[in-house]
Amino acid sequence: QWHKVVLKYSETWIERIGAKYTRCDCDPNAVIRAVTPSMEVPNGTVVITKDDFAGYESLKTITIPASVAEVQADAFADCQKLKTVQFEGTKVQWKAIMIAEHGNKKLIKAKVKYGYKAK
Repeated sequence: QWHKVVLKYSETWIERIGAKYTRCDCDPNAVIRAVTPSMEVPNGTVVITKDDFAGYESLKTITIPASVAEVQADAFADCQKLKTVQFEGTKVQWKAIMIAEHGNKKLIKAKVKYGYKAK
């Protein structure tokens, strides 16, 4: 899956955000999920699939491009701190996205900032 590309750079990236971590033989994704406060869905993404962001316990902000048309069930499961969506499209485009309720309650309840432009 596309977000796993981050793993190649995980040690450098985690050091850059100032997080403390210990190398272990456990799932390296667990380290990233535990310390990631914000993420961006790549431009051109049409579907955010099941489990793409599941377990990102520290995720507070997600940036979503206007290309997204669907968010599948459990895409944001266990993202209890998710509060803000930075959506690159309009309110009308956001309302048109098919968002499965199961496992995405925090996404649905999050504050949406429309017309967001990534720097």
